[in-house]
Amino acid sequence: MVMTFLKYLRPLWEGGDGKISIRRVLALVFSIDFIRNTSYIVHKWELGKSLSEAAMLLGLEAALIAALLSLTTYQTIMSVKNSNQQTM
Repeated sequence: MVMTFLKYLRPLWEGGDGKISIRRVLALVFSIDFIRNTSYIVHKWELGKSLSEAAMLLGLEAALIAALLSLTTYQTIMSVKNSNQQTM
């Protein structure tokens, strides 16, 4: 049961070639950290503290996640485009 579940989630961290993708792993790790930080801010943030530091951190993490995922998408698109040109 667990192995079936892990096989289902395997594309989250693997690239198109079946190897572990560093960009996808980093995007996954930063996404989990983003969720943890958001949960901490919502549930345990002190009333008198400013939210500007937390907003800056969350914004930077969101930008990093978007950059990693866009690089992964761009690389996938370019590899498909190159493979299509080679077959012609």
